[in-house]
Amino acid sequence: MLDGRRFLIKDTFNDTSFQDPARNISIMFFARWFPDEYLEKLLHKWQTANQNIPQYIFFESGAWSLFRYGESSLDLFVRNLSATAQHMAELRHRTTVIWMKTRILIIS
Repeated sequence: MLDGRRFLIKDTFNDTSFQDPARNISIMFFARWFPDEYLEKLLHKWQTANQNIPQYIFFESGAWSLFRYGESSLDLFVRNLSATAQHMAELRHRTTVIWMKTRILIIS
């Protein structure tokens, strides 16, 4: 929550952003259930940019993507996630990368 405005769960189904120039903060939230071509292009852009690189990149992907799209999507998910991990490894020298882990709970 920033300046009293919460990110509601309904906001997380679309790309959204928050900026507060007075506090020198901007947050971009990308709802990418799978690491995809758009995300790869964005990460590549940050790798080669001299400015406007985020100070922090929080990345989380996993359980929701797999449960939503099923077992047939596993190969694509692994390929895309591996490519994303390579970009993140290179970006860690230019910004702080925080990889969040999804905890899976199965209740029967």
